[in-house]
Amino acid sequence: ATIVGGAAAAQAVEVNHEGIGGALLYPLYSVQGNNTTVLSVTNTADDYKAVKVRFVEGQNSAEVLDFHLYMSPQDVWTGSLVPTATGAKLVTNDTSCIAGVTKKDGTQIDGKLNFSHAQIKRDEERIAKTKRSTAEQLANRVKVGHFEVIEMATVTDATLQKAIKHVKGVPGDCTAITKWWAGELD
Repeated sequence: ATIVGGAAAAQAVEVNHEGIGGALLYPLYSVQGNNTTVLSVTNTADDYKAVKVRFVEGQNSAEVLDFHLYMSPQDVWTGSLVPTATGAKLVTNDTSCIAGVTKKDGTQIDGKLNFSHAQIKRDEERIAKTKRSTAEQLANRVKVGHFEVIEMATVTDATLQKAIKHVKGVPGDCTAITKWWAGELD
């Protein structure tokens, strides 16, 4: 019975034969040695989508950046990871609405989002101060890792669809996303 149960659970996850789906796991990003990682996400559906984009560093899988991305039907979102003095940042000219990023909720990314060391530092509060990462080690840790893009929902609300929809490359009203997250939009 245990083997049969295990087999049933294994079938719960499958890879779409067309290479599309609700979760994308990118096994590696690296900006070590002044490399750049270029990424793109395509909404192949005729629906509006809300997706979670999350970056984690490679040593202990500490989260270094995450946000919610809102995509129009058949939309393509692109960005690049580039090195910085403190580690890495996401750079994009894409105007899609985002949420879940302090001070940028319901806005566009505005060019760049720096990777954070905050979770690494919180995780290291449990160990002796002499064993905690130095500033240089923190910078190096966020230069390599992996990222994931997970579909959260199909957006069916007409007001939010209008806010997300790109017209001449620009979404309708990203502030509506902020209002919705704050519970100010019915």
